Amino acid sequence: MKEFTRSLLNEMLQTMLDGMVKQGIDKELAYQVAYNTVDMVRKNFGGVPLQIPRDIALDKILRNSRILADFTGNNHEALALKHNLSTQQIYRIIEEARVQHSRANYGDQATFDME
Repeated sequence: MKEFTRSLLNEMLQTMLDGMVKQGIDKELAYQVAYNTVDMVRKNFGGVPLQIPRDIALDKILRNSRILADFTGNNHEALALKHNLSTQQIYRIIEEARVQHSRANYGDQATFDME
C-alpha cells in the first residue's frame, strides 16, 4: 500500500509539473508549486477515501463551446468530423445554444411551445 501511495503522489507531482512546464512556466518554479500542491493534498486528504470525478459534463460544455466558436453557419459536417459526432448532434448543439441565447435575451416568450 505504501508503494501505491508513493506512486500516486509521484504521478500527481509529475502530471502537475508537466502541465505547468507545457504552459511555459519555469521548470524550477513549476516543481516547487507542484510539490507544495501535492503536499497540501496529502496533508488535507491523506487517508481519506477519495474519488476524483472525471467531470464529463465539463468536457461536454468545453467541447460544445469549441463547436460554437468554430461554427460558420454552414460547416455542420466539418464540425461533426472534427469532433467525432454526427451531423445531427452538431445541429442539436447549435439549436440548444440558439434557444439558450434567445431565452437569456428575450425570456421564455422568445421560444414557441408546440404543445
